[in-house]
Amino acid sequence: MQCICVLYLCDEVNASIAICSDSQTALKALAAANLAAAKTTSQLVLETMKALTELSIHNCVRLLWVPGHSDIVGNEEADKLAKQAAAAEYIGPEPAFGFSTIAVRSKVQQWAHIERNKHWFDTEGCRQAK
Repeated sequence: MQCICVLYLCDEVNASIAICSDSQTALKALAAANLAAAKTTSQLVLETMKALTELSIHNCVRLLWVPGHSDIVGNEEADKLAKQAAAAEYIGPEPAFGFSTIAVRSKVQQWAHIERNKHWFDTEGCRQAK
């Protein structure tokens, strides 16, 4: 996301831009978000797609996967900076949770299913319905 913002602020026009990433997960998330039928819940993916769209209005933008830890110029430095950022204290809106919305939704649905079953089996009567 940061490299897109830097390129956008540099007022690049009619340039051929290749953004390289060793994160297949990030590239797949962006590819899935690009599909018309896809529902994206990640704010980061949405913001990145918006920034890529704005950058690609006047430029040819390509996203490329590069294998990690293979001595590609800049990739080792990017990995080092990413590790530093991951180790740093969280800066952003509070509260910060270590799990996704999907994980929370799944646990709540699982809990609700268990509670419904308990209520059903603990209810007296309803012999015909059961």
